[in-house]
Amino acid sequence: LLGKSMEFMATLPGFTPPEFFPPIFKPGFEIEIPLKSFMGLEVKGNPMVIVFWLIWVIINIGTEEFLWRGYALPRMEIYFGKWAWLINGILWNIVIHFFFRWSYIGLIPISLLLPYICQKTKSLWPGVIIHGIGNLLLLVILIPSM
Repeated sequence: LLGKSMEFMATLPGFTPPEFFPPIFKPGFEIEIPLKSFMGLEVKGNPMVIVFWLIWVIINIGTEEFLWRGYALPRMEIYFGKWAWLINGILWNIVIHFFFRWSYIGLIPISLLLPYICQKTKSLWPGVIIHGIGNLLLLVILIPSM
């Protein structure tokens, strides 16, 4: 149901994905395995695809989790107490996914789950692991495509 919300929101003015976005980031994209290309790179026989994916994952998880859960969330707890996870999750969804506005509704569960778990455990590592698992799914598609 949440996936369908992305397709619906992408039809609304101001929520439509830009034409230049790679198809993999557009709602309704159907993955055909093996992938022929990833972010403009030919996949078959190209180890640079894995290098690109690894750099992307490190930057993505490193910046988002360390900034939002490691730095911002503990400071938000000072002001918002037990509700800091909610504020953190809503802001993370809006700010980080601004360029993927059609996914706001579809990303609500994960956007709220990660800061909630991190606040309850007082650790950013559950967020890093869960975020990493999500990004690992793409690697599972890339490897057989090589």
